[in-house]
Amino acid sequence: MDWVNPETGESMSIPRKPGAVRRGSPLFAEMVINAPKSLSVAAALHPDVSDALDVAQRDAAREIQRFLGLHSVTLAGPRGAQEVLPVEHMQTVAITHKTSRAGDPHRHVHFQIGTRVWAGGKWRALTTAALFQQQGAIRALGTAVIAAHLQLAATLSEHGLTLDPVSGEVVELEPFNAVMSKRSAQIRRNLERMEAEWETAHPGETPGPTLSARMQHVASA
Repeated sequence: MDWVNPETGESMSIPRKPGAVRRGSPLFAEMVINAPKSLSVAAALHPDVSDALDVAQRDAAREIQRFLGLHSVTLAGPRGAQEVLPVEHMQTVAITHKTSRAGDPHRHVHFQIGTRVWAGGKWRALTTAALFQQQGAIRALGTAVIAAHLQLAATLSEHGLTLDPVSGEVVELEPFNAVMSKRSAQIRRNLERMEAEWETAHPGETPGPTLSARMQHVASA
């Protein structure tokens, strides 16, 4: 976050501070890679499943790092005549949490990506617009690695539990997802309240997909 190369100590530029006209420089980008609720519950029940899930999440983080290394880009040249350059060096951090903010079992990884990258002989700004467009693929990759993780599946099997290789859910525990998630119930209540308020203000209308997605985001926040 201080834009100092941790390997050499050199400065990778100075972040621009927010002003009256321009926003400040983003210090890093972040996305969350969630584990299915039933898998989080299984990990809370069995320490060896928790250890195996730690390994699976680390493997997922490595695959995401590999994906970013292959597909991240930056821009070089004057505005209006910029060329796209592949990133040659970048920095990421993966931080694992075991509970939700409500205290429920909820294994997830905060995957943070530094916004200074090395390309074309100098430190440059990561093209975050391209990164945001890749969010769906990145999250799907993390989910797929965990769902297909052989060590995790074998450890669950020792407790009579089955890992669904498509969804990553634990088949026997999936029916308990709703009762183990105070946060999802809170989000649902928020969303129902917002939808009722909107329908009162717009009788006879139906919210479109953009507005629905916006309400879902606010309800979650």
